[in-house]
Amino acid sequence: CAGQNVVAFNAADGIKNHMCFVKCPGVDPATEPLCAGYDETFLSEQNALCVTRATCEELCQSTAECVSIDMHKTKPRCYLNTVADCDLQSSEFYNHAVKQEREHCFVTKHDRFCPLLNLNAVAGALPALEAHQCLTKCSAEVAAGKQEVCRDKKLTTNQNSWQDAHGNSCMDYQRFRYCTDSGQPTQAYMDAHGATFSQAGDGTVASEACCACGVGGLRTEVVAAVTLPDGQTGCVDDCHCEGAVGLDPASNLDRQALCLPRERCEAECAALDSCRSFDMHRTLPRCYLNTGSAECDA
Repeated sequence: CAGQNVVAFNAADGIKNHMCFVKCPGVDPATEPLCAGYDETFLSEQNALCVTRATCEELCQSTAECVSIDMHKTKPRCYLNTVADCDLQSSEFYNHAVKQEREHCFVTKHDRFCPLLNLNAVAGALPALEAHQCLTKCSAEVAAGKQEVCRDKKLTTNQNSWQDAHGNSCMDYQRFRYCTDSGQPTQAYMDAHGATFSQAGDGTVASEACCACGVGGLRTEVVAAVTLPDGQTGCVDDCHCEGAVGLDPASNLDRQALCLPRERCEAECAALDSCRSFDMHRTLPRCYLNTGSAECDA
């Protein structure tokens, strides 16, 4: 919802103090993870808040003029919106959520999940969910956890811990195709962050630290194998099978994973009387629907 934000700099301190521009310039995201949502190009008139989705929801809920939020898909960054029927623009980086009064709603709890209370769609117990199970609808190759890893194993652990000044990890560079395999910024990177790679705290850039950008190179590794049910040929359209990467076909818990984006997980949970909550992966389209008490031992 571009250009229709709550003017954070003129808002109450409860909102203003969360502005990326106010709290994050010069702050290392390694010491303040919320500042991974900050971009050094932000100005005071930009209304980005460096908060988790849970905090963003709370701020919108407590602000009368806020009618919706735009939440970054991978970073702790959101915008509060003031126009109910704005002209929504397509974005590969943001999700839009609308504040509504309904009988059922979902309140996000950051850094929590509800163990051992998943709704089990295995063996036909819940046919409507079975069609969305990652290990049922995704092809054997993807569902088995086929993924690209560093050829140089010494670099593997660095791919999640390294971050540039914008908070992008090596996995972000790979996921958003921010670099070529020869170490050059792509148009996607330049559109988002400028013509040159930004540095990490240690002075390195992606072309010096990330396998996907030419350092060490990538190789394909299959984590496990999976056998699809008889007659199942895999998913073709609207699969969200990137959510299946790394799942273990031998694990009953992993077989309950649904490969869906958050809005679809909400809809599936709302449609089932037995579903009280869901656990959503932060960056992948993967969720688990929960039964039992709404206040589980998270």
